[in-house]
Formats: sequence, C-alpha cells, structure tokens
Amino acid sequence: MKSLKERLKGRKKDYARIVASEYVAEIIIEKITPILPDINVVIYPDNIYVYISVKDIEDFEESSISELSSLFDLKWDRSIMEDTISYYSYINKYKRIISLTVSAKPTDSCKIIRIPTGKIKQVTKTVIVEEAEFEYLVECSDD
Repeated sequence: MKSLKERLKGRKKDYARIVASEYVAEIIIEKITPILPDINVVIYPDNIYVYISVKDIEDFEESSISELSSLFDLKWDRSIMEDTISYYSYINKYKRIISLTVSAKPTDSCKIIRIPTGKIKQVTKTVIVEEAEFEYLVECSDD
C-alpha cells in the first residue's frame, strides 16, 4: 500500500491538512488517555472525532467529565437513549472541529427507564405510521 504522501502527490495542501490533523489528534489523545484510556479516534482533514467508552457512568459524571471540561474548556450536551447515555462536546482549538462523544451503559445501581410523553410522532418506515413518543431518564437507587 502506498504511503499517504505518495497517494496525495501533487496535492500538497490536502497532505498538509491531513498531517496537521494527525498532529492535533496526537495532542488530544495524549491529554485524554490519562483520564479515559478507552478511546477511538477518527481523523479527517478538518475534523477529528473522538469516541470514548466508559464502564461506569456515575464515576464519569463525578470525576472525568469535570477533568475533561477544565482541560479543554468544554460544555456538554447529554442524550439518553434506550440502553446508552451519551455526552457530546466540541473542542474549538487547533483550527479543527474536534467532536467528543462519550457513551456509557448504566451500572447496576442505575437503569434507564422509558416514560411516555403523551405525544405522537410520525415515523417513516415502509409506510408512514404514527407511534407514541418516549423520553428516557436515568433512575438510580440509593444502595
């Protein structure tokens, strides 16, 4: 397989952007892995996507999220779906869009419950149907 430099021969700007993104990704990885070692990074010329998996959402919410927030001056959006809690944020440094996505499964003491909103939404399948809307909440016991 040809090297990146060989594949982009004659396209110096594209090569420079990709190399710069790889350099930025290395900086991000070096800063994040001491806090959360289980990460996956996808690099594009102008975007870097960092996917982080955590086993304990409570520990992440209590310690890691504040460390990451102060390290990169982040604000987070949280999304709760059927079986996963996700946090999203963007790093606006290094002249790149850096997307952070943290996903976690609830622990034994927390579960995700589905609560009907009372609203109906349209969903396109083979035909358009209406189905009940739900919101998802995290419910923890005080064991």
